Amino acid sequence: IEESPTRLTVFPNVAVGQDYTIVQPPECYNFVDKVIGEFGAHYDTAGAIDGGKKIWLAALMPEWVEPVLGDVTRNYIVLTNSYDATESLWCYSTSHRIVCANTRRQAMIDREKGIRIRHSGKLGQRVREAQLALGLARDEFRVFKDLAASLVRHKAKPEAFVDTVLDSCLDVGAIAMADLRKGAAVLAAELDLSQEATAEAEKRIKRLIVRREKAFKEVMDCYESETNLASGTLWAAVQAVTQFSNHGLRYIGMPNKRLETRFQSVLTGRADTLNQVAFDTAMSLVS
Repeated sequence: IEESPTRLTVFPNVAVGQDYTIVQPPECYNFVDKVIGEFGAHYDTAGAIDGGKKIWLAALMPEWVEPVLGDVTRNYIVLTNSYDATESLWCYSTSHRIVCANTRRQAMIDREKGIRIRHSGKLGQRVREAQLALGLARDEFRVFKDLAASLVRHKAKPEAFVDTVLDSCLDVGAIAMADLRKGAAVLAAELDLSQEATAEAEKRIKRLIVRREKAFKEVMDCYESETNLASGTLWAAVQAVTQFSNHGLRYIGMPNKRLETRFQSVLTGRADTLNQVAFDTAMSLVS
C-alpha cells in the first residue's frame, strides 16, 4: 500500500519471505554516502520509475576516459532498488548514466561488478564489501583507460579490420569475405546440387553477398563520419563497428517491437556480440 495526502494506491500482493525488510530511500542514501566517501564521488542523478516501484541513485566518479578529445567515457557508482519485490538491492559500477527506465536497464547489465543485497535489514553491514567490489571495478576502469589509449596509438587499415570482424560474426556479415570473392555462381556449383536447386542456391548466396556488402559499406560510412574521431587508428575502427551495431542493424516487426528488439540486442544480443568481437579483435592486434 502506498499512501499520500491525495491518494491511496494498493499494489497487488507479492509473496516475500518472513525476513523481507523494505529499504526506504533515506536508508539507500545513507548507505551510498558511506560507500562513496573513499572514492571522491558526488551525486549526479537520482530518480524513480514505474510509479515509485523502482529507484536509482547514481554518483559520478572523479576519473574518466578520454582517449581522444571529446570522446569521453565516465564511471558511476549506482544503487538500484525496488519496492515491488521484483529486484534485490544492488550497488555497482557502470559507465552508463541513468536518466530514465531504459538507461537504468542498460546500466543494470553491469550489476555483477558490484554486490547484491537482500531485503533483510542488514544494509549497513555491507558497506565495506561494497567498497571492495567498487574498488575492483575502479581498477578495471583504469585498465580500460590504458587499453583505449593503446588503441588510439595503434594505426590500422579500417577495411581489413571490418572484414575480419564481419567474418567473425556471420549472422551480421552474412558470408565470409573469402566466399564472397568466389562469387555466387561458383559457390552454388560447389554444393553439387540439381540444376534447379543450384539456381535457387545461387539466388540465396547472391542475397547474402548483398547483405555483406551493405554491412561493410555502412560500417565504413560510420568510420568516415565526422563524429568518429581519431581516424586511422584502431580506436576509430572499433567505434565505427559499435556505431553500426548499436544504430545500424535492422530488425523486423512492428515499430515498438523493433525498438525493444534493438534494445535487447545492444544489451545481450547480436549487437553486443559484434561490439565485443570488434574490441577483442582490436586488442589481439595490439597485444
